[in-house]
Amino acid sequence: LYTGLNIATMPDGMLEGIISRHNVSKDKAAEILDIYKTRRSQFLKLLKSEEVREVVVLPGTNHAPGEQLLPHVNLSIELLDTNLTYTQEEYEAHLAAVKELAASESNYHITFTDSHPLHDIQVISLKDTTIAMRCREPLAAFVFTNPLLAKEMRDYLHNLF
Repeated sequence: LYTGLNIATMPDGMLEGIISRHNVSKDKAAEILDIYKTRRSQFLKLLKSEEVREVVVLPGTNHAPGEQLLPHVNLSIELLDTNLTYTQEEYEAHLAAVKELAASESNYHITFTDSHPLHDIQVISLKDTTIAMRCREPLAAFVFTNPLLAKEMRDYLHNLF
């Protein structure tokens, strides 16, 4: 359950353009790109052997009054202090790439929703691990490595959508 599109599904080259539009130091830009490359590589490797199911909340439907409506780039927990936003064109290109990936990869399944049952929380449930992250201050993350709990969380998320 993601609060935005998974950074690992972002087309090559797009993140560099987004970073260049923001006031990001060279060191922070290099850190962001290193994390992106690692996440993308892990994601593509995982797709070869495992099913990946994502639920993504569409932008503009899960915001507090006065919040910026441009979609945010969904960075990893290490980079939650970095605020990058898409242009509308960038977001639409990333969304199109995700839909194309879902159509071409039998192990990739995505569901889009306009409501988020867990506001400002991301949940990632892998084979034997579940990670729950609060995506706003104060930041927090919980990792559960119990296979039964991970399965129950996957079933719960599946039943939500």
